[in-house]
Order: sequence, then C-alpha cells, then structure tokens
Amino acid sequence: MLNQRTLRPRSALACAAVLVAAGAALAQPSNNNCANAIVIGNGTVAGTTIGASNDGSAGCGASGTNADVWYRYIAPATATITVTTCSSSTNYDTVISVHSAVCPGTTGTQIACNDDASCGFSGLHSTLTFSAVAGTEYLIRVSGFSSNVGNFELSIGPGGGGQPPVNDACASATVIGNGSFNGTTNNALADGSTSCVGSASPDVYYRYTAPATGTVVASTCTAATFDTTISVHSACPATSANEIACNNDFCLTRSQVSFQAVQGQQYIIRVAGVNTSGTFTLTVGDPPPPGPSGPDVTHHHINGIANFGAVSGIRGYALGSDTCNIGNQNLAWVSSGTPALGMNAYRLHNGRLLQIGLGFAKTACCVANGSGCGLACQGGGSGLRVGCMDVYGASYNGGQTRLAPRSVINAYTGVIGSFPGTTGDAAFRRLQVAQTDMSTTTFSGARFIVEGAYVATDDAQAGNAFNNNSYMIVNVNQSSFDMSPASGTFTGHPAIFAWRDHGLANNTPDPSVSLIPVDVPSEGRFWVATKVTQLPSGRYLYDYAVYNLNSDRSGYSLSVPKGAGVDVSNTGFHDVSYHSGEPFSGTDWAIDSSGGSVSWTCTQTFAQNVNANALRWGTMYNFWFESDSAPTTGQVTLGLFKPGTPSEVVFEAPVPSSACLADFDGNGTVEVSDIFAFLASWFAQEPAAYEFGGTPGVPAIFAFLSVWFAGCN
Repeated sequence: MLNQRTLRPRSALACAAVLVAAGAALAQPSNNNCANAIVIGNGTVAGTTIGASNDGSAGCGASGTNADVWYRYIAPATATITVTTCSSSTNYDTVISVHSAVCPGTTGTQIACNDDASCGFSGLHSTLTFSAVAGTEYLIRVSGFSSNVGNFELSIGPGGGGQPPVNDACASATVIGNGSFNGTTNNALADGSTSCVGSASPDVYYRYTAPATGTVVASTCTAATFDTTISVHSACPATSANEIACNNDFCLTRSQVSFQAVQGQQYIIRVAGVNTSGTFTLTVGDPPPPGPSGPDVTHHHINGIANFGAVSGIRGYALGSDTCNIGNQNLAWVSSGTPALGMNAYRLHNGRLLQIGLGFAKTACCVANGSGCGLACQGGGSGLRVGCMDVYGASYNGGQTRLAPRSVINAYTGVIGSFPGTTGDAAFRRLQVAQTDMSTTTFSGARFIVEGAYVATDDAQAGNAFNNNSYMIVNVNQSSFDMSPASGTFTGHPAIFAWRDHGLANNTPDPSVSLIPVDVPSEGRFWVATKVTQLPSGRYLYDYAVYNLNSDRSGYSLSVPKGAGVDVSNTGFHDVSYHSGEPFSGTDWAIDSSGGSVSWTCTQTFAQNVNANALRWGTMYNFWFESDSAPTTGQVTLGLFKPGTPSEVVFEAPVPSSACLADFDGNGTVEVSDIFAFLASWFAQEPAAYEFGGTPGVPAIFAFLSVWFAGCN
C-alpha cells in the first residue's frame, strides 16, 4: 500500500489556491477568440497558443479541438499568398489554416490547411499558399498538432511570405564597426558567391570599416540557429573573385574567419547558410583572448573516407583527418604514439541511434604545419604548432601498422602504450562495419554517421579532451558501399549529438532527444542521450544511449528507477563488436526489471575479468524498454567498472512515473511536496503536468487536484 500523509484542509486549500493562481497567471492570448482576431498585413508577427482555448477547427493535423489563435488578413493585391511558421522562433508542432472571413473558422469555411512542411528549421512547422483577391478579408488560424501548444513566428506575404531583411542586397549592407549584431537570413535572397559551401543559400551583408590596422575576426560562433557560412570581400557584388577570407563550420555548424585589415578600409562581410537560413549573432573585432591553457587538439575536418573492401561481408574503412591545435602551446607529435584517432560508425533509423562499427586508433607519424584552422599558424618549436593544421588522407590513416588497439590507450590520461605493427586482411584493425548494417533495404530511410575521436597525451593532461570528437553524416552506396559526405564536419562533438541535432533530418533537430553530460569526479566524461516516445498503443518507449567520451574507469551498469505497479516490457540492449584481436568480451549485459528499477549489468566485475564487456572509451551502448507509465524526471544510476571512488554516478533523466498519479514526485508518499512538484512541472509546461488529465492548461490543475485529494490505495 502506498503511504499517504494527512494534510490539514486549510493547508490543502492553500496549495490548491496556489495552483489555481498559477493557472490564472498564464493569461489567454488577446486573439484567443476568432472574434478578436488581430488584423495583420504582409510581414512577420510573433504569437503564442499557450493559454489559448479552442473555438475553431481545421481539416489537417488533428487540430480540430486544440488551442488556437486568430489573425485577420486583408489582401492588398490579387496574388498567391504564402503563410508560414517556418522560423527558429517557432518551438512546437504547428498547424495553420486559412478560412473565409466569417467567424468561427471551421473545416466548412476552410480555404487551405497545412500541418508539416519541410523547412530548414523543423519538419514540424507549417507552410501553405492560397489565392487571394485584392480587398478580400481572410481568417488565419494558428493551432497545433494534437495537443501541442507553444510560441511561433508567423510570416505572410506574396511568394515566400514575409519581408526580406534590410541588408538582403550587398548594395544595402548594414554599416557596422566592432561589436555584436543580431541578424537573420530568413526571407533573404541569394545574390552572392564564395569559395565555401552555401553560395546558393540566402545571404545578408554588412559593411565594416577597420578602426585600426591588424587582425580582425568575424564570427557567428556565439549564436546561430542554422548552419552558417561567413566570408569577407573587398567590394560588391560579393564573389569568389573578390573574396578575402571564407569559412564554413569553424565552430561546429557555425563559422569564423580572420583577416588582415587596413585602417580606414571598408570590407563587405557576407553571412549565408548551407542550404538553410535562420537567425544569428555576428561578432566582429579583435581576435579573442588565448584559448584554454596548453595544447588543444580537434579533428577539424573529415577530409575523406577510404573503403578498403570487404571480408566475409565486413567492410574496412578509414577516415581522413584535418587536425588542428587551437590551444596556446604546441601539441606533441610522436611517431606511433600521440595523438591517436579512433574511428566509429553509427546508424540513425526509426528514431534510434546505434553504433554499428569501430576501428583501432591511427597513431601519429610526422607533422606538417599549415593553415586552415581559422587561426594564425604560429612558427617555432616541434609538434603541431599553435593555430596550425596537419592533413592526412583517409588511405594513409588506414595503414594497419600504425593502427593501435584501443586496449593500450587510456583516454583519460592520454597515455598510448606500445603495440605490434602487424598487418592483415582488408578489414584488419580498420573501421569495421557489416554490409548488412548499412542496407537501406533492411533499414529504409536510415542515415549513417562516421566519427573521429582523438586521444592526445598533453591535450588530456591539460584538461582539454572534451572537444576531441567530430562527426559527419554520410551516404552509403548500396553497390560498392563507398561512403560519401552528406554534410559538413560537425567539429568538437561526438556523434551522439547527431541523434538530437539531426534526428528528424539533416540539420533538423529531434526535440524529443535530450543530451546530458555525466562526469566522473576527478576522471572522464560520459554523454547520455534520452528519448521517450508515446506508441500508438498508448504505452511509452524509453530510449537511453550512453557514450563513453574518455573515462578509463568505464561503464559497468545502468539502472532506471520505476515505481510500484509500473509495467515494463520489451527491454533491449545493443553494443558494438570489437575485432582484430582486441581482448574485450562481447557478452551482452544482463537485464533485470523485476524490482524497483530496470537495470542492465555487465556480466563480470573488474575483479572477475579485466577484459569484460564494459562500456569503454569511444563506444556507445543502447538501452531501452516499454512502459505503461508516462515520463517524469528521476535519478538514473551509471555504475563504474574499474575500482575507485565513487563507484557510481547519478544523473537526472526521464523515467517512468509512479503508477499512483497523486505521487507526482515519485517518492512513494502522497504529500504536499507532490503539489509543489506538479506546480514546478506545470509552469515549465512539461507534458506530464501541463497536459495532466488530457486537457492542456488550467484544466490540468483541477484534474491533478482531484487525483491528489483521492490519494492512492
């Protein structure tokens, strides 16, 4: 029986009053009712459906009974009009419809309707077109799919909708000096070209006058909602012929260039995107202060992928490497030693990211210092110098005698042990992926990702090892199994980030995926990705992926709590296979859901077998199950394999809520703390509270209070 504490009526009523007051605090939008529709013309307006009720309907997107708001548009001319919520400011799954001018707008008066349109921001935003007659009034309804509510940016106008930015044309470039400037390429045209990618994407312009002679840095690294490119030109129109500098993806998908400016000289700065558009912050000025102390290695660019052939259906690959030192000290470069580049492969399919291959780590040979990192390549000293790039092709990086077993590498300390330089068949030691794991017949719609993960001795000892990974989305030829780029290189992040940042499509994030850094005190880091999906049956699929970035202590177990009465089924586990003589076991972890948690545990402890199948550096394991309970936030435990203190680390993540709905905080007792936990969740508009009882908003408060007063037996 679930314990229930008694609460005095006055205290209970006070808590109820707090909750009701919270509901009142979320006022309805002024255009909540059709009769109060806001009059708009061509342009862009911001709005919200949070707190709105329903008084209309539409024939798409399951929005007939969902919250809606209204706009009244008078066509200034006879034209084809586009209405869209495609914007980085739109944060939920929208539905838009156009109706004749008589309220309420219903399916009977509907002229056009759209739920999901493909745009650079999300596959869940909406765009429609309709034929408007000059002087005619139209109602525009903004709602959401099913019970979704949120904030949006609505653009309307002929053709693409909305108005172009004032600096859309090079001749109208915004005059700036040193500083930071907010901008957008939304609704802009493409009228410039550069040597970087993105020449055909919408662009905007700035005219910069150098206040002094010296190095100037122009960057979108601070903020951007899309994959930017940035270039500097001597005059209009901006072309590759008058280009001074150009960059794409200096800092993940954002960009930065540095150039030598002459005092009083004017320069044109062009900001564009890679087949997308959005908002950004452009920062222009002196070079930033020195970065982290010590050497800092990054896999700046994956410059190619070599396919060495197959052995019994297993392909052998290697990744090329443009390697940068963005620190303030030279990076050691030791033959058959530091730095070492591990190589991995992943498949993103049906909403889940799995690691499908790994390879040994390519160790260093000799270094050639060159430019290309977006920084000044400094002279003097040995190794990879500050600001410099070293380039190796994919074929060279697949040389088997320099491929080190992961078992001789401590990713946290950066120490790389000795190993025999032996050779073997086409797949030996290389990045191995089964051809069956890359079949788009078996995995229809799948996307594939490759990743490089550096380990460097002095980089690790300087504490700069958290940005050593980079990944690229690739296409796989289904005949030759050659891999070719389907994106740029996403520098500084492990491939687990792709699940969130490209989960719905390339450059279209999956908002249901969360990323959580989990640090082991005085040791390395794991990254955890979580995703909860409500299934057609009404049950919930809980997905967890754990990637070991650089912890030598390694993962031993994962435990997800579940309350009494919570039903769990279809548990699952996935790991990746070692090969080519690596000593590590491949035994799957044991799964147990019989008690108060769902747990996965390595079948042997460190004391029993030092080579047991622990979650070691550069690998990602997956864990999943189905449950009848909706998600809430709980404490998930990651056990550690090698001895040390602590023996486990705990982090917050989605877990199944208690079967007792009144026990909102899941501590096994119905008490006043559940009300405050509900209130915090409701204010944050988390679905578990905001949609409690099935009706979003204030009704959810009363639904919870009814359950809370009833308690649980």
